[in-house]
Amino acid sequence: MNQSIIFSLLSLFILSDIPAHGAFRKIPVHRTELCSIRLASIAAMPQRCVRWVDKTAKLPFWQGSLGFQLGRLTYAQWQTLTKTYGAWHNVRLLAPYNPQRNYELLDFMPPTLQAWDRHRFYAQEQTLSALNYGGGRSPLTIVQLVTNCWGTVYEVLRL
Repeated sequence: MNQSIIFSLLSLFILSDIPAHGAFRKIPVHRTELCSIRLASIAAMPQRCVRWVDKTAKLPFWQGSLGFQLGRLTYAQWQTLTKTYGAWHNVRLLAPYNPQRNYELLDFMPPTLQAWDRHRFYAQEQTLSALNYGGGRSPLTIVQLVTNCWGTVYEVLRL
């Protein structure tokens, strides 16, 4: 069996007693840009795409975070957005209609996604002590405990 597979399996047991210190943290916004993307499902409604830029991101594709500002909506527009974007979660958890509110697309997403908006998961580094692999010992190993977008989406849907 491949040593990395063995290490991964063993680390599950070793890490089970280690408290988690990784966390979602708000990303710093260094500038805001307008973008030309439009939501086709609500093309007739007023909308403005906004991109928040984080210059400190480790990877270029993590630098941008998109959002859509919709402004004040009529009750009929609010219902359309609730049906279009709220159909896959419990819409009773959303705030009730308010004609004085300036809405964003995020307002129609599940509360968990709303809470994680413009947040990034920061990994936890953990040092594992030497392990015995069939008579041989491996050196100290530093691992990063991370989540990924698939894990995050799964947890949002599970909630």
